[in-house]
Amino acid sequence: MNYSWLTRPLFTVPLKIARILRLVSLVTLTLVVLLMIVSPGIYTLGWHLLHGHTVETRGQKVFVPLAWVAETNGLRDIEMMKYSPTILGGIKFEGSIDVRRNFLAPHETVEYFYATSEIIYWEFAPHGAAVTGPTRIGSGQAETLCMASSYAKEPDLASASCVVQQGLWTVDLDGKKKDLAAFRKVVQKMN
Repeated sequence: MNYSWLTRPLFTVPLKIARILRLVSLVTLTLVVLLMIVSPGIYTLGWHLLHGHTVETRGQKVFVPLAWVAETNGLRDIEMMKYSPTILGGIKFEGSIDVRRNFLAPHETVEYFYATSEIIYWEFAPHGAAVTGPTRIGSGQAETLCMASSYAKEPDLASASCVVQQGLWTVDLDGKKKDLAAFRKVVQKMN
């Protein structure tokens, strides 16, 4: 063949090597696509390999469930996010758990703080939410007061809020009902 200097190939390889290069390229592309599909799951696994299962803020170690990642925000509160394990349904948060430190005023009793928290939860519950609680669990320093919401129009969604360690911390969940078990474990391990 006669090629002009503009159209001639830069290099040529034997047919066997060309087939191997095509196969390697196809396998590499397939792996890259598969890794992109499961990248949220890989990110979550990587986070736990680097940080373990706890994050600390203001002297409190907080448990982070396996499917969740956590970070401290500018106020040194903890925000946990749960991503879908793949990007097939789109990159989205499946839920969030927020842990924040409360500061009781010197004149405020724990009972007053519990009552205020309950009123605020009832007042700001989304329209149409079925609110349950308050439920008290434990006693003394390990006492917890919890409220929860479910939604008739979206039965797989749930919200919850617990005041932990006699009002020192508040833990909130916005997610799915299946995330309530992870939420309870976070609350339980704080006591």
